[in-house]
Amino acid sequence: MHISYEEVVGILLLNLTSSELKLLDQFEDPGYDRRVVDVRTTDGKSVPARIWATPNSMADNLDLETDWHFRHFLVEDEDWYVEMCEEWVVDAAAAEP
Repeated sequence: MHISYEEVVGILLLNLTSSELKLLDQFEDPGYDRRVVDVRTTDGKSVPARIWATPNSMADNLDLETDWHFRHFLVEDEDWYVEMCEEWVVDAAAAEP
Protein backbone atom coordinates (compact mmCIF):
# COMPACT_ATOMS: atom_id res chain seq x y z
CA MET A 1 0.00 0.00 0.00
CA HIS A 2 1.33 3.43 -0.90
CA ILE A 3 0.23 6.31 1.34
CA SER A 4 0.21 9.85 0.04
CA TYR A 5 -1.21 13.04 1.45
CA GLU A 6 -1.41 16.16 -0.64
CA GLU A 7 -2.21 18.35 2.34
CA VAL A 8 -1.94 18.02 6.09
CA VAL A 9 -2.18 20.72 8.72
CA GLY A 10 0.57 20.91 11.30
CA ILE A 11 2.90 23.09 13.29
CA LEU A 12 6.19 24.22 11.78
CA LEU A 13 8.96 24.46 14.38
CA LEU A 14 11.79 26.76 13.36
CA ASN A 15 15.47 26.96 14.31
CA LEU A 16 15.68 23.64 16.15
CA THR A 17 19.13 22.78 17.47
CA SER A 18 20.85 19.51 16.63
CA SER A 19 20.17 18.40 20.23
CA GLU A 20 16.45 19.10 19.81
CA LEU A 21 16.38 17.15 16.54
CA LYS A 22 18.15 14.26 18.25
CA LEU A 23 15.48 14.23 20.97
CA LEU A 24 12.72 14.20 18.35
CA ASP A 25 14.47 11.33 16.53
CA GLN A 26 14.61 9.41 19.81
CA PHE A 27 10.97 10.16 20.63
CA GLU A 28 9.54 9.10 17.29
CA ASP A 29 9.09 5.40 16.73
CA PRO A 30 12.26 3.89 15.22
CA GLY A 31 10.16 2.76 12.27
CA TYR A 32 9.49 6.30 11.10
CA ASP A 33 11.62 7.87 8.39
CA ARG A 34 12.84 11.44 8.83
CA ARG A 35 12.44 13.19 5.49
CA VAL A 36 12.74 16.72 4.16
CA VAL A 37 9.67 17.94 2.29
CA ASP A 38 8.49 21.31 1.04
CA VAL A 39 5.65 22.75 3.12
CA ARG A 40 3.50 25.78 2.50
CA THR A 41 3.10 28.22 5.36
CA THR A 42 -0.12 30.11 6.11
CA ASP A 43 1.27 33.11 4.23
CA GLY A 44 1.81 30.97 1.12
CA LYS A 45 5.60 30.58 1.30
CA SER A 46 7.15 27.23 0.45
CA VAL A 47 9.86 26.17 2.90
CA PRO A 48 11.74 22.92 3.52
CA ALA A 49 10.75 21.05 6.67
CA ARG A 50 11.76 17.80 8.32
CA ILE A 51 8.96 15.34 8.95
CA TRP A 52 8.79 11.90 10.50
CA ALA A 53 6.87 9.81 7.97
CA THR A 54 5.42 6.35 8.27
CA PRO A 55 7.18 4.13 5.74
CA ASN A 56 4.95 2.13 3.42
CA SER A 57 6.12 -1.06 5.15
CA MET A 58 4.16 0.07 8.24
CA ALA A 59 1.03 1.07 6.33
CA ASP A 60 -0.96 -1.92 7.55
CA ASN A 61 -0.63 -0.59 11.12
CA LEU A 62 -2.41 2.67 10.28
CA ASP A 63 -6.09 3.46 10.70
CA LEU A 64 -6.78 5.24 7.43
CA GLU A 65 -10.55 4.98 7.78
CA THR A 66 -10.86 7.34 10.75
CA ASP A 67 -10.24 11.07 10.49
CA TRP A 68 -7.92 12.51 13.15
CA HIS A 69 -8.99 15.81 14.69
CA PHE A 70 -6.78 17.86 17.00
CA ARG A 71 -9.69 19.15 19.10
CA HIS A 72 -10.94 15.60 19.62
CA PHE A 73 -7.41 14.56 20.60
CA LEU A 74 -7.30 17.33 23.23
CA VAL A 75 -10.56 16.16 24.76
CA GLU A 76 -10.02 12.41 24.56
CA ASP A 77 -6.28 11.74 24.61
CA GLU A 78 -4.36 14.76 25.88
CA ASP A 79 -3.97 13.50 29.47
CA TRP A 80 -2.73 10.11 28.28
CA TYR A 81 -0.34 11.73 25.79
CA VAL A 82 1.13 14.17 28.33
CA GLU A 83 1.65 11.33 30.82
CA MET A 84 3.32 9.21 28.13
CA CYS A 85 5.61 12.12 27.17
CA GLU A 86 6.53 12.78 30.81
CA GLU A 87 7.44 9.10 31.28
CA TRP A 88 9.47 9.18 28.09
CA VAL A 89 11.44 12.24 29.28
CA VAL A 90 12.27 10.51 32.57
CA ASP A 91 13.33 7.32 30.77
CA ALA A 92 15.40 9.26 28.20
CA ALA A 93 17.17 11.22 30.94
CA ALA A 94 17.94 8.01 32.83
CA ALA A 95 19.40 6.46 29.67
CA GLU A 96 21.83 9.34 29.08
CA PRO A 97 25.44 8.41 29.87
